Amino acid sequence: MEYSILNCWTDDNRGDLGIMISTINEIRRQDSKAEIIGISCFSKLDNYYSNAHNELKTYVDELYPAIFGVIVFRFGKFTSKSKIAKYLVSLFEAFRMALAIVLPKKISLKLLYSFERKTLNRIKKSDISISKGGSIFTDYKTYRGTYALFRTCMFYFLLHKFNCPYFILGQSFGPIGSKFGSWLVNKVIKNSEGVYLREMICKRKYTNIKYPNDKLSFSNDTAFLLDEEKIDINNIKKINLNIGLTVRPTNKNFKEYKKSIIKTIIYFIDKYDAHFHIFPQVIDPNEPDIKMGKTIYKDLPKQYRDNLVIHETNYNPEQLKYLYGLMNFFIGTRLHSNIFALGAGTPSISLVYHGTKAQGIYENLELNNLVVKPINAEEIINKGEYILENHNEIQNKIISSVEEAKITIINSIKEIISQTKTK
Repeated sequence: MEYSILNCWTDDNRGDLGIMISTINEIRRQDSKAEIIGISCFSKLDNYYSNAHNELKTYVDELYPAIFGVIVFRFGKFTSKSKIAKYLVSLFEAFRMALAIVLPKKISLKLLYSFERKTLNRIKKSDISISKGGSIFTDYKTYRGTYALFRTCMFYFLLHKFNCPYFILGQSFGPIGSKFGSWLVNKVIKNSEGVYLREMICKRKYTNIKYPNDKLSFSNDTAFLLDEEKIDINNIKKINLNIGLTVRPTNKNFKEYKKSIIKTIIYFIDKYDAHFHIFPQVIDPNEPDIKMGKTIYKDLPKQYRDNLVIHETNYNPEQLKYLYGLMNFFIGTRLHSNIFALGAGTPSISLVYHGTKAQGIYENLELNNLVVKPINAEEIINKGEYILENHNEIQNKIISSVEEAKITIINSIKEIISQTKTK
């Protein structure tokens, strides 16, 4: 069969790449003759598109640019960063997308760029489309987020209009702050072939999102299926207490966040002579984790710096999972660094910065007590001590829960393939 994997984000986000790789590999395990294409989140007009998927391209048969992709202002070879230009283009794109949905198909096609028509025609040839897991159905309760949600939903409206069936696999839904956003998402759900919800907490907490019972199933995050790739590493010594870290640039409570991380590092070095390892979960130049890591290193008192290693190699997702498995425990601000670590059997503390996705995934695994929200040093330290005191028990629980999660995900993909074959 032919499959389209939708909403492929940049390789630079190793978590998203891990989701895509895991989904593709599992489809191929279940369907050895599968032909799989990837549909980018980025427009061909976006200079970022040309290099956003160099690694993903090695896993898919073909890759196509987005329909209604991330907004850019471009005239010829000139790309503007002007706010006024972006507002104007956003307004134009909003009208273009809306008209493409409400007008007859012949006119809709004329409103698409030529590369968008090629993408749509290729999706139409697929037996099924699968929305890549993650958390795209949220507006972050901001105006910018509302526009991004509108753009995302317009793409799914277009698929429905042109009779392209799609499943939503391993997705979070919410938070959504507006009635308009809720209406958009509910329409996407209603038009789908089925929704495999990543976290059941979404259903309980965000009651403005409606899931028809005949279309709702529970799954988990596909990245739990990610394989490991063993590599040689010289600066991780098993004799040490190794604690892994992922950090992220953040505008919200930045000083408190950085202070909490530094206080945690100092505590475990003072008490256990621990060695901390900051890993590059996201290498996007616009949001580099390592830059934040270097800021923490710079602000850390000099006597502690020898016990902090910043790993600057751009490891692939499978290599990161292997490295996280070498840690005694992990502290992750990036959700998928936690998922990689848990998948490798490493107890991992999740520092929550958005929505309920971390709480939901940890609840799935019955590991709620390893979630920290709001982020503060005292709670991180307490949970770290709890892990060290009960390491074997916690690790055994993680291994068991992750295996159950894998079975759920595998069965979800099996069900999608089976339903498609019988139609």
